[in-house]
Amino acid sequence: LKLSKEEAHGILLSTLQFLEGSKVSPLTTSEPAVVPKGPVYSLSDVENDLSLGESHRIPHSLERPISYVHEVGFDCYADCVYCYSDLPARTGRLLEIARIGELVREAKAIGIGQVSFSGGDPFCVPDFFEILEEYEACGITSLVATKYPLGETELDRFLQYEFATLQMSIDALDDRICQIIHQRVGYATAMIDTLRRISARSIPLHINMVLSGENVGCLGDTIDRILDIAGHNLVRLSVSPAGRSLFPRHTYRHLTAEDFAVAIHDVEQRATRNPNIRITIGDPENSLRPAETDVRNRPGRTDPYAPHIGVRSPSFRMEW
Repeated sequence: LKLSKEEAHGILLSTLQFLEGSKVSPLTTSEPAVVPKGPVYSLSDVENDLSLGESHRIPHSLERPISYVHEVGFDCYADCVYCYSDLPARTGRLLEIARIGELVREAKAIGIGQVSFSGGDPFCVPDFFEILEEYEACGITSLVATKYPLGETELDRFLQYEFATLQMSIDALDDRICQIIHQRVGYATAMIDTLRRISARSIPLHINMVLSGENVGCLGDTIDRILDIAGHNLVRLSVSPAGRSLFPRHTYRHLTAEDFAVAIHDVEQRATRNPNIRITIGDPENSLRPAETDVRNRPGRTDPYAPHIGVRSPSFRMEW
């Protein structure tokens, strides 16, 4: 793989930061002998590799996946206007717990250390905690992303899992705006109550906010409210500009370049005032590009639900 120095540095540095910040458990000593051992990079190795020239052929590569996404179900608590998934339009039989357990053990055997749950919302799957227990038993770190308002029972049970990290997806804490974005009455109030319960239990918390034209005006106030309620246990807050969806179900206001300039200012202010919390904002490229460049609007693309590379049923998605 040939990359420019800057591209290679960004990719490798991001990977290192991810690995250094994760709670990946040690591999077991009972790994199959046929499993290849991938190289372990340090930041000094990266700098040395990249000192050889502007364009450099990287001599090593990861020989196995380091993580994967487990799409656990079809259902969501919210019906977000910007949703990029076609899963709500799908039905089918989900994997049995016994089969999931087999796959988790296979993943552990080849050295995979992390899973991210997606879907659908994990907490809309009735036996989700049984799935989580399969990963805990193998010592695989899990990131559980949810928009589900969690009660005392769910949070008390979540506390039992050593390798699970909770990520709440919160786009606004104003009921009127949340009703527009999530199509749910009283959603903001329910999420504020959830944040208070999480804070009372000092559960380490990651938050992701999806930014659109609907909530950009209250971005700063939303971050301030989150920091006020749960700042002492907040690890990371990331703002992700909403991209154009292949499967839009609603009409909503997309971001403009002017919106994004305001958002950057709001995020930078909060990041400066809270240096102990990682507060970031993502690249708006997919949000600001014109609608005619969407895959669904290209010539010959008539049915957004026709099979293509971007459509998956609940499954495992491997990432290298």
